[in-house]
Amino acid sequence: EAVKSSQGGSYIRQTVAYCQILGELGPTLNVKFPGNFSRLVSWMSIFSLNLFGSFGCMMRLNHYDKLFFFTLTPIIIEVMMLGIYFVLQKSPKYQSLRNKIINAILFGNFLILPSVSMIIFGTFNCKTFEDLGTFLKDDLSLSCEDGEYYFMRKYALVMTLVYPVGITAVNHFMLWRVKEKLNPSLDA
Repeated sequence: EAVKSSQGGSYIRQTVAYCQILGELGPTLNVKFPGNFSRLVSWMSIFSLNLFGSFGCMMRLNHYDKLFFFTLTPIIIEVMMLGIYFVLQKSPKYQSLRNKIINAILFGNFLILPSVSMIIFGTFNCKTFEDLGTFLKDDLSLSCEDGEYYFMRKYALVMTLVYPVGITAVNHFMLWRVKEKLNPSLDA
């Protein structure tokens, strides 16, 4: 019963995170979706939770700095947490603590996934100005026509596989593994 409740919460968190990402995708990438889909995506934006929106007020970071900081920091923290998890795995008396570590990682991913995804997607959104060139829409001080941009675009592609694709796939896999416990009627 505890597994069903816990995994049910994971299902809800994953659905909300998906809605958050999809709700912000159009504005971030400056994409015009067709009629009904546009209304659906607009409705999903009510789930938006931009954790990093006010961060720029505390520190002066350009888009590339934010991209590095907000993609690498969670990875470093989670690797350290997983290190503790594996050290504690040798002793059965720490099972409760190991469960808390995994839950903290999953909850942290739930909180950061939409905001980090929007920062990543913002790397692909450039705006062209006549006679001036093409610049990153999220940070007009950054050109989309130089080597730095091409490197950052490749980095953002890799981070797309880690965050919006990877975290969602891992969550899906974790839910799929316990689907019988979540919905016993699937056994029949």
